[in-house]
Amino acid sequence: MKRSTLGLILLLSFCFAVISLPKINMVKANMTIYIKVDGSIDPSTAPISSVENITYSFTGLINSSIVVERDNIVIDGTGNVVQGTGTRMGIDLTGRINVTIKRVEIEAFLYGIELYNSSNNRICESSIKNNEYGIHLAGSSSNIISENNITNNRLCGVMLSASSDNILWGNKINNNVWGVLLRASSSYNILFGNKITNNEEGVELDDSPDNIISGNSMENNWAGIGLVRWTDNNSISGNNLTNNKNGVWLNYGYMFNNKFYHNNFINNTKQRAGLSSFFTGNFWDDGYPFGGNYWSDYIGTDEKSGPNQNQPGSDGIGDSYYEIDKDIIDYYPFMGMYSSFNTPSDYKVDIVSNSSVSEFDFSLINSSHARLYFNVIGEIGTKGFCRICIPKALVNDSYTVRFNGEVITYPQVRELPCSNGKYEYLYINYTHSEHRIEISGTITEFPSLSIITLFMMAAQLAVIVYRRKLSV
Repeated sequence: MKRSTLGLILLLSFCFAVISLPKINMVKANMTIYIKVDGSIDPSTAPISSVENITYSFTGLINSSIVVERDNIVIDGTGNVVQGTGTRMGIDLTGRINVTIKRVEIEAFLYGIELYNSSNNRICESSIKNNEYGIHLAGSSSNIISENNITNNRLCGVMLSASSDNILWGNKINNNVWGVLLRASSSYNILFGNKITNNEEGVELDDSPDNIISGNSMENNWAGIGLVRWTDNNSISGNNLTNNKNGVWLNYGYMFNNKFYHNNFINNTKQRAGLSSFFTGNFWDDGYPFGGNYWSDYIGTDEKSGPNQNQPGSDGIGDSYYEIDKDIIDYYPFMGMYSSFNTPSDYKVDIVSNSSVSEFDFSLINSSHARLYFNVIGEIGTKGFCRICIPKALVNDSYTVRFNGEVITYPQVRELPCSNGKYEYLYINYTHSEHRIEISGTITEFPSLSIITLFMMAAQLAVIVYRRKLSV
């Protein structure tokens, strides 16, 4: 009798507790959520709140697809997850204009995010993982994909099909079959500043001309960059291709007028692999004095300078060419790794060095004088050098070079004969330890912002624009 009474009390207590629980809005798994043209959310129980039908914020886990039918809105995931079952689309932006998706985790769909015939949208600060395709653009233009983690998608991290004028920057893309795949005449796209690691192919261009692939890091992929059939007029520059099985993979179909320059090919099992017979009408340097690429297995020397290596003195470019394959040649291989640093104008400073370069800084001393400086470090006791290309708009002919605070002149620093009315080329040699190099002089012009405006913005403008340490 006591046990029956106790059981009845426990049962009543449980029922009361359940009745007292707060009501939770839930959407049945796999039910589609719509953000309608009029701004409403269907079903209204979906864990999404709206502010003036402009900003839509997720308030909890979403176990369904989301179809966006409204333009000119912001979708803020606020760190919440959109969870699928391996099919359908996580977020469908078909036909959308000016939609921003940010701070959302999307996983386990066929397509994490789909943009079809869509333009001027932005996907940023999100995690897109464990889908078949992370982000798919089809017939879409002028979209920006930035600062996302795109990982462990079973086929492709980002795929562009017949899509042009899009920008991918600052993304971390890893552990996919293709990190980024451009196909079906995807052209005039820009990929820069992305870190693309541990994929089968980091970036593949398939029948996709006129793209810019610049300033990316491709590491530990089967191939850093792959080019496949009828892929012409692409510019591939300023990338680090490191520890890949193949730095560049060339495959099937004639390809012309692609330009590879200012890349660092470092410790790839094969710097270039694939079929070379289809790939002879392309360029592996930017001529003299701009130079070619850095190849970690290049064994040439640098004792002469000039386009024909007929002048005395080193210039940071090898005296002999680097033969990639028969009829595929870098005529001006760098003797050290290439780095490019921004300044608070439209101009960049390029450095070639066998040292690690760090702490680059460009600042104004006053309204007419500026200085740039950086650190170099290498194995103590070995010979080091820097080849610096400075636009004369930043520092003109009346410059001073300091090494560890002391003014240096010839022969420790030499102005190279290739200097001209537009660029100043300096070559500095030293024995390795850690050093600070400073170059100061008169500013000629700033095309984007006047000197007065810049000076008023900060009495002592010191903008560290780029901080990179490169291993020798």
